[in-house]
Amino acid sequence: MAGEMAYIDQEGIDSNGERWYLHAAVAKALGGELKPFDSYRGPYIVFGVDLARGNSPYSMPVQHLEIVRLWLIPDESCPEALCRWYNEANNKLSSVFMDGDTPERLELAIEAAREVL
Repeated sequence: MAGEMAYIDQEGIDSNGERWYLHAAVAKALGGELKPFDSYRGPYIVFGVDLARGNSPYSMPVQHLEIVRLWLIPDESCPEALCRWYNEANNKLSSVFMDGDTPERLELAIEAAREVL
């Protein structure tokens, strides 16, 4: 089985040992909680109540109930380095920011997430 993410801690370390630093920084700064999804797309950040169907690690987030989830997605113009946050509840995309774990890039990721909340 490939791609499963059984869990993620709030520091951003998943069950495969990968660290999701942007997700962890945004969740911590804005009061969200990291939830596992898969090792390809990454985790998501939920604000408030979350609802998923199925057994872990294959549970799927239930959509369209105004549950606020942020997903990190690559920007199509440069998927290797540029990202956007997508808010599933209001269908908004943030401004583009550069991936990276420097303090400056983490702050830009946090500001971009604020835009869509």
